[in-house]
Amino acid sequence: MKYIDALRKYNEGKDKWCIPRKGTEDYLKIRMMMRMKSKSSSSSSTSIAKQKDTLELLNVSGRNNNCFFNSIYLLVKDADDSEWKSGSELRRFLCDFFLQPQNIKKTIRNFKTYLELVQVYSNDGMGVEEIAELLSVNVAEIKSLKAANIKKINLNKQGVIETLLQKHFKVSGRMPSQPEMFLAIDYLKRKHKIVVVPIILNHTTMESSLRHEMIGKIRRRIGEKLENILKAAKAASSSGQQHSASKYTYGVIITDNTHYQMLKINNRVLSTHAELSNFIMSQENSFSFRNPFISS
Repeated sequence: MKYIDALRKYNEGKDKWCIPRKGTEDYLKIRMMMRMKSKSSSSSSTSIAKQKDTLELLNVSGRNNNCFFNSIYLLVKDADDSEWKSGSELRRFLCDFFLQPQNIKKTIRNFKTYLELVQVYSNDGMGVEEIAELLSVNVAEIKSLKAANIKKINLNKQGVIETLLQKHFKVSGRMPSQPEMFLAIDYLKRKHKIVVVPIILNHTTMESSLRHEMIGKIRRRIGEKLENILKAAKAASSSGQQHSASKYTYGVIITDNTHYQMLKINNRVLSTHAELSNFIMSQENSFSFRNPFISS
């Protein structure tokens, strides 16, 4: 569908013709309309507006500082594809997987810059709490690296980093670092065809009683993420790789880097690309809302 055709559908039933500014929520709705198949897009402007989505924000258990892994465990569980019984069990499996001979080079490549920062900050005399705050982890994570002699080791040697990570991954109570989360997200995409869509909001927004405003922000962020995914898919296709956004399912995790919530749309924490697109394009007030707490 061309932009002008999507714009006409967007303006159907409105008193005044409106052209949304680039980057706004309404602009993203039009972009999603353009990507819908002709058959579905012809009815989307009426059926989606009438559809009432059931939304839930699930507060995920933070037991053992495992909020992130408990969240992605719920995604795998929702896909009926889980060989694990908890987020902690999934984390132990992944830490072992990252250290396997066929994966260790990729693991070290992703961890190296993070480890270098911890080393530099430690040798500059910064405290554990200060380093943890700068790197969005907890004190247990930094203490574990210090116990593994991060201050003195040579980070240019693969074997040295591998030995450090073998010790580090065994320590419980750590809040995962960015490289650990990235590798976990990459694993879900490659092995389970699940794309994790992380939405970072500040704590005030996550606790806001203005639910419509919050959902509006979430819609905009999801739209931006899907736009980037589609660009990556297009680039991969042009390079001869088989990459289709529609072959994946998507799970939305909302976080302030400390607390984690899962977005559940119509009783599922996993959505198809089309379902997420419909959610973005639906009317902002067309949802019911619950906010239960779940453990995993």
